[in-house]
Amino acid sequence: MKRKIHRPLRLLLALVFLITAFVFPSPPVRADDPTTLPLVQSSDFVYLGAFRLPTGTYGGSRFGYGGSGLTPYYDPSTGKHTLFMEGHAWYPGYVAQVEVPSTFVKSQNWNNLPMANVLQNFYDITDGNLDEIGYDAVIYGMLPYNGRLIVGSSTFYSPDQTKSLGVSGFDLSVSNDFSHFYPMSAGGMPARALGGWMTLIPTEWQSLLGGPALTGNGCLNVISTTSSGPACAVFDPDDVGVKNPVPGTKLLYYPVDHPLADISAQNPLFNGTTRIGGIAFPPGSRSVLFIGRHGIGKVGYGPGTSNPALDGQPTEGGVWCYDPTDSSKGWHAYPYVHQVWAYDANDLLAVKNGTKQSWEVQPYAVWQLTEMNSDGSAGIRGAGYDPMTGRLYIAQNFGEEPRIDVYQINVSGSPPPTPTASTVPSQTPTSTPTPTPTPTPTPTPTITPTPTVTPSPVPTPTSSPVTVTLNAVADAQIIIGMGNGGADSELQVYVSGQPERRSLLRFDLSSIPAGKTIIEAKLRLYCDTIYNTINSEIHRVTRSWVEGTGDWRYNATNGVSWATYNGTNNWTAAGGDFSSTVSASLTFSTTGWKEWNITDLVNSWYNGTYPNYGMILMQPSSNKHAYAWFRSREVSNPSLRPQLVVIYR
Repeated sequence: MKRKIHRPLRLLLALVFLITAFVFPSPPVRADDPTTLPLVQSSDFVYLGAFRLPTGTYGGSRFGYGGSGLTPYYDPSTGKHTLFMEGHAWYPGYVAQVEVPSTFVKSQNWNNLPMANVLQNFYDITDGNLDEIGYDAVIYGMLPYNGRLIVGSSTFYSPDQTKSLGVSGFDLSVSNDFSHFYPMSAGGMPARALGGWMTLIPTEWQSLLGGPALTGNGCLNVISTTSSGPACAVFDPDDVGVKNPVPGTKLLYYPVDHPLADISAQNPLFNGTTRIGGIAFPPGSRSVLFIGRHGIGKVGYGPGTSNPALDGQPTEGGVWCYDPTDSSKGWHAYPYVHQVWAYDANDLLAVKNGTKQSWEVQPYAVWQLTEMNSDGSAGIRGAGYDPMTGRLYIAQNFGEEPRIDVYQINVSGSPPPTPTASTVPSQTPTSTPTPTPTPTPTPTPTITPTPTVTPSPVPTPTSSPVTVTLNAVADAQIIIGMGNGGADSELQVYVSGQPERRSLLRFDLSSIPAGKTIIEAKLRLYCDTIYNTINSEIHRVTRSWVEGTGDWRYNATNGVSWATYNGTNNWTAAGGDFSSTVSASLTFSTTGWKEWNITDLVNSWYNGTYPNYGMILMQPSSNKHAYAWFRSREVSNPSLRPQLVVIYR
């Protein structure tokens, strides 16, 4: 029998309830339905500052021109917040780990930034298995998960990729813990749209989307074999190395016949210059965010030029494109900006449930990240999101002064971050840079909380380095006792056991604007056949020569040979006229891509110290009974042709 409560008592209880509710308001109730969670907006991105990475070599690579696959990792054994990342672009697969400094600084002056501490040097995280992806593979993403480091890779240019994901341990120095790369099956998405950026799916979304993590890639060269816009699929990292193929579920993918936008027209969503560096899915939201760079100027295809008068004028393979930041041949849309593409997870859920096609989904917003470099050369190597701290780490293409910029991603209604950044005026850096990341608050106690944009134009904003890949304009091998073979698909070096052979190559440097500083230059040749160990040398050629059109029979007389430099006139000495100084040397005994550092030689041509007659690749006479064959510029596969990679500022 229920006890009857008298009316005065009921009124008193109601009054107590109202007072309690006013004095102790109940916390906001988290939505049981994640589809009603808020969307992240541009105002939720708060720039915290940046820190620098050390220069110099650490193990097998260095941080300059690196940062691809940038991945946060909280080490529970040490309590340290760290980052894994791939190093210099010339050493793909080599990954290092650094500790995130306790403070960040808002400054464009690299010397003002706190220095990260290197925890693990660069090692080949794939243990020599990167060739399973393709010859020009890059580590685009990593994900720490259940005691393993999941690795995502795609080729930069080669279209013939079949695998996407591999797995390694956290100790980078261990050389036998990588269990190969594996294909992934995700609704017909190609491998080059899968082997890349990764992030965890918030727990509230995992049952709806069908898994704990996302991976994807897109906007790469040879667009028909990747995605014409951002892409991602759901997968379970525990399946990598266990299931073959790794099962996945397509959420976002733009095939070439259904691009996010016209690749050749200016628009805010996608064109030929769009590059994506990372992905984030902030807990407590329904936003899937892609971070990258985008050209917002006139779109064109051809070589870049710093001469505005040439803009739009026809040239070989396209038109001249005004782009003072990049002279390479390709897509241009100067100036470039860092940008966020924001997608509603409800739209991706509709794709998973079959009510939308993957290419029908559009971003609900895009916005620029204006706090980083503002000179129009925005580049990106990688971007990684840490759901524990809500921080987004971005590696710009900062060359010899590598840095990581940091944003805090708030979810609408969440409190703003505690500012761990100190604002350093970009004028007189009287902060005596101390690379040791001791978090003593002595260095800059003037923490004026006026977030007036300190990127006040720094007087000397040293322009971002530019990387160009040049193709050979002439190459030929010369063989004792034989005629011209300039049109052969092979370049060879022999000493004895067969008639001696040498190879000549020449590259045109005219696309590099005048007045630049060449930082590095490397010759890259693809070796497809080798016998014994090769001790190779490169020398500067001292006379012009004619490539010729002779084929593999070497019986033509219209070009260079062992005896003549043009089919008619003799060299001063048989075998070619060249400097006795060795410009570069390399010893190797395996096939694959080989690189010679010829920075000094290229500088001597660029600066006019010597005329550019090219180089000759040979073996010293003591290197007997060894030979190597390289692909020439006439090989049918353009991705295997000789390359000269030049980095200049």
